[in-house]
Amino acid sequence: MHDLVRGKSVLELGSGTGLLGLVCSAIGATETLLTDMNKDVLNLLKINSDINSETSKCVSVKELDWFSDDDMSELKGKYDVIIGSDLVYDPDITPEFFKMLETLVTDKKQMAYIASTVRREETFNQFTQLLESSAVLESSTMDISDLSPIFIQENSDCSVKLSIIALKQI
Repeated sequence: MHDLVRGKSVLELGSGTGLLGLVCSAIGATETLLTDMNKDVLNLLKINSDINSETSKCVSVKELDWFSDDDMSELKGKYDVIIGSDLVYDPDITPEFFKMLETLVTDKKQMAYIASTVRREETFNQFTQLLESSAVLESSTMDISDLSPIFIQENSDCSVKLSIIALKQI
């Protein structure tokens, strides 16, 4: 993971506690932006960022509304690496999430890594179909359930998938 983020700017979508983004900062990201839309979560992100300021430098927190074109255009093409975890869970917002990825990934040097706990296969399939039909993005998705058994309950029907997304090479 070091080589994926060292010396690069990182945008974490739907950060929750901010753990993933803070780790990226601690292992060498030059700039990390933690985002969420929930006010309570944003307050938690600020607290966690402050607590980890010794090891996680250049971390900022920002509200990001996936439905706002203004928010998206401000971040368009700005970050080398876009990360997110557990963001593909609601079929009503999945198209907006996908649209956001199409807006943010505008440079061939950018990569997005989206990890998904697949609770409803239909919702995850909706996301992969949107990726496959994209005119501007290409992706590869792999099942990483065996790599992350601590995140899945023993008798769960869930799987964990990682989608790696980039601008199409034309």
